[in-house]
Amino acid sequence: SQYSVTSLVSHSTQDASGHASNIVRTEANAVGVRDLIAIVFGPYVPCSMTSISLDLDVLLPLLEPRRMQCGEMVWRRGDEALSMFIVHAGKLEILLPKGSSGANGAVSESSSDRGAPQEPPIESVPYAQGALVLEVLIPGSIFGYLHAMATPPQPRFTDVVCVSQWAVVHELPLSLLPQMHLSHPKLALGIMQCVQHRCSTEYNNMTQHQLHNDDHWVVTLD
Repeated sequence: SQYSVTSLVSHSTQDASGHASNIVRTEANAVGVRDLIAIVFGPYVPCSMTSISLDLDVLLPLLEPRRMQCGEMVWRRGDEALSMFIVHAGKLEILLPKGSSGANGAVSESSSDRGAPQEPPIESVPYAQGALVLEVLIPGSIFGYLHAMATPPQPRFTDVVCVSQWAVVHELPLSLLPQMHLSHPKLALGIMQCVQHRCSTEYNNMTQHQLHNDDHWVVTLD
């Protein structure tokens, strides 16, 4: 693969005002996309290693890689949910926008143009200021499945933004799952079991948090 999974290293530097700031930079670990997908989904596919290799040959062409720059959005609150994603490189955050109003999906304007190439300062992502960080996503994380797998698919409840110098995510359109169930049922089952395990883990974390905190709080898996 042309992309490699990265580790994230925090470097202490000084900004223009002389204040120290932590910059998240990316460093390659040379894990190709095929190995990444095998690590993420392989343990959940009920078949031999040879069969898993064949399933990967089916899955890899379906993935759509997206290389992103710091401050670029994967999606915004209110966007249509049609895909799930796997983080291949970099670091992203799932955010609840400041001042977002539950039902109507409204979101404040970003300080950066969504489509145009930008070079925001690495030490801060302006859009994220004041937003509630629900989750930090690193290589190997999967996200975006919950609202996309609803029937009918639900609008996105959060924003997802790249907060490292750059990031690479692989998009899997979930419209492909019905055909995958027919042609490669074990692979489709493995993907669903991976998602189920992720949901179970998040539910357990949420329950543990509630047991140790008296205040109300909001969390979303997506």
